[in-house]
Amino acid sequence: MSDNQRPPHPGEILRDHVLSGWNLTVEAAARQLAISASDLAAVLDGQADITPELAVRIETWLGAGNGGSARIWLQNQNNYDLWLARARGVSGVQPVEVPDSSDMDAHSDPGGWNYRVIEFPCQGGETYRTIHEVHYSNGIPVARSGPAAEVSWDTGEGDEAGLLILDRMRDAIHKPALVASDFGTVNE
Repeated sequence: MSDNQRPPHPGEILRDHVLSGWNLTVEAAARQLAISASDLAAVLDGQADITPELAVRIETWLGAGNGGSARIWLQNQNNYDLWLARARGVSGVQPVEVPDSSDMDAHSDPGGWNYRVIEFPCQGGETYRTIHEVHYSNGIPVARSGPAAEVSWDTGEGDEAGLLILDRMRDAIHKPALVASDFGTVNE
């Protein structure tokens, strides 16, 4: 999906694929989700957001393996919100000029962004890893992108731009994973 094409509001997905597919009324689905029918109707009509609490309710209701993953529902909401923000535009922002940081990492760059694997703890001692964009200041990772990185590029740049991003992500897998304690603070 291009950045110009409006992604569906997650309520539309819920309405058109879940409720419709299972022949559920708004009232029946709301009862099963333990929320009010008016609150669910607002989400289904795109007038209210999928909140983290509602995403967990949907996950419990559908099961994570049946399309109910809370992360997926929140990611759909985030994609919709981001599209809306871009469509509305921002004013007064002056882009900063930054050098190309395609080959920078914690050992070679004084500052910039690069892809790195970050390891997160889970319950029961398990861990999971995701690729994020990480910002460095004086060789110290100080910030990361909120959601895991995704591969997207301007179609005007051609497919080579996407392949370059994938190469940088592949390179990140071969570097030691970062953990929360690796992130320092910037002393200005």
